[in-house]
Amino acid sequence: MQHHQKFHKVWGQLMKTGYQNSRFAHQVERFACLYCSQVTDFGLYSPNKYYRPSEDYMPHEFDVLGL
Repeated sequence: MQHHQKFHKVWGQLMKTGYQNSRFAHQVERFACLYCSQVTDFGLYSPNKYYRPSEDYMPHEFDVLGL
C-alpha cells in the first residue's frame, strides 16, 4: 500500500497499468524516437505542446461512423 501512495492520487502511475505497461508507456517507447534523438530534447518544446497519434477505432465503430 505504501508503494501506491507515492504516486499521484488521481493519475497514479502513468507508465503502468497494474503489472503491464500502460498505453501511454507503449506510445512513448514506440514514438519518442520520431520526435527526438534523446529525451532531453523534449526540453526544447513548450510543456503545452500536445503530441497525439491518429484516432484508433474499434471494429464496431466503422459501421456507426460510416468509415
